[in-house]
Amino acid sequence: MQVELICDRPAFDQLREDWNRLLAEDCTAPFGMDVTSGFEWASALLDSFLIGKDWYVAVARDQTGVTGILPVCHRTRATGIFSAPGILSPITSLHGGRNGFLIRNGEPEILRQLIESLFERVPGWDLFGFNVVSGSRSEQMLAGLPKDIGSSIRRQDSKSSPILLMPEDIETWIASMKPSLRQGLNRHKRQLENLGSLRFELLQDPADVPRYYEAMMYIERNSWKQAAGTSISCKPEQDRFYQALLPHAAGGRQWLSALLTLDDEPIAHRLSIACHGVALGLKTSYVEAMKKYSPASVLQWMYLQHVHPLGIRCFDFSGETESHKMQWTDEIYRLTGMRLYRLTAHGRLARLRNQMAQFKQRT
Repeated sequence: MQVELICDRPAFDQLREDWNRLLAEDCTAPFGMDVTSGFEWASALLDSFLIGKDWYVAVARDQTGVTGILPVCHRTRATGIFSAPGILSPITSLHGGRNGFLIRNGEPEILRQLIESLFERVPGWDLFGFNVVSGSRSEQMLAGLPKDIGSSIRRQDSKSSPILLMPEDIETWIASMKPSLRQGLNRHKRQLENLGSLRFELLQDPADVPRYYEAMMYIERNSWKQAAGTSISCKPEQDRFYQALLPHAAGGRQWLSALLTLDDEPIAHRLSIACHGVALGLKTSYVEAMKKYSPASVLQWMYLQHVHPLGIRCFDFSGETESHKMQWTDEIYRLTGMRLYRLTAHGRLARLRNQMAQFKQRT
């Protein structure tokens, strides 16, 4: 087996087919990876967060072709003996979801060779920080690493996110919903219909990206998030990323967003992408003037009913377990932070400090 280190865009772009083939092996919910581990998402990260910055993709190959892909970037770089530890992470640490390792058949030996290539060829780092889904194939791969690597891995904090699993029969799912939620959604939908011409639109066509993005930004600027400083319009780095992502996602047949309008005026949006039967919720918002009608919840209700016939059987709400998400589901998954420490002076010191901090938290 050979491992190549790629750091130029033309070579990166040639990985699309192999990248998404490896993702397809483990793109399941809730324990597998999601669409944020795909080539299109990685392309958007390169086109936004990583412009002018160093990034690397370790690629393992044997006689059958590409067997493993590990894309990384520096979060911080070690510059001297008294500097802070340098941190290397998968590029999805910049923005991602249920991520893991793109490895053929989940073989630990392939992962070992990719990690060792980072040891040998990427300078300026002392620890490798990453997330895996608890109970995932990627977590199992870590347990299969040789002792000289595996013993240097330490668990960090974990966080949970809501996920909705739907049966083949959508009527079964609707019947299983809390009656108060179902009745409230239908009531708010009727109220909106009484105000004017209510229209739901599911968007997948690349030609619709500019129109959707304009409507989404109008809603964001007129939402409560604008005053709170959390809207996409208040965060240039998010704006840049999503502008880069949507054309990539639409071109890769992953874009699956929705818009709710009233008399042709946008009042709520659902920014989502999807693959292998799983839709991922990235952003949603509504016009503040419509708050009493819960337009974002009505949109989510209509969205789930429209994407189910397309083969979507899971909706990943992502992010924190907030009440407006947990009204839809009781299911969660956990992302566990991990750190692999190098046997450098900085790495040993960082590992010791981490052990002391964890011990202090337990006592």
